[in-house]
Order: sequence, then structure tokens, then C-alpha cells
Amino acid sequence: MASVEDRLKKVMAGVFFLEPAEVSRSASRETIANWDSIHAITLLLSVEEEFGVSFTDQETMKFNSFDSILGLLGEKGVC
Repeated sequence: MASVEDRLKKVMAGVFFLEPAEVSRSASRETIANWDSIHAITLLLSVEEEFGVSFTDQETMKFNSFDSILGLLGEKGVC
């Protein structure tokens, strides 16, 4: 089974029209050109669907980088 990081890379790549190899741990709003509000919502919903979790409004405010999303998934117990 793929790791959480690999699964997150695949989700982000799909949302932002990238190859998974193009999504690094440093990927963020600042480094992905088309990370706008519409793509942010799509990313949130895609991550929730992929990992079977839900995020609070406060948690969604932290949805601004690969590492922050990975951290939130860890807090949800996704291993």
C-alpha cells in the first residue's frame, strides 16, 4: 500500500494538474502557481475523500502546504 505522503502527492498532483514527482514536501500556495481558492476547495474535498476524514473550519485555515496537510492528517490518526 502507498504511504500517506505518496497518496497525498497523488491527490495534490491531480488537483493541480502536475505529476506526483513535481509535488515536494515544500509544495505550498507560494510554489504552486494555480493554487487559488477554487483549487484549495477541491484539494480539501479530495483529501477528505482519499483519507476518509473531515476537517473543521479552523483546520482548513492550515491547508496551505504539503507539510501542513500532512500534519493535519497525522493529527487525525492517518498513518
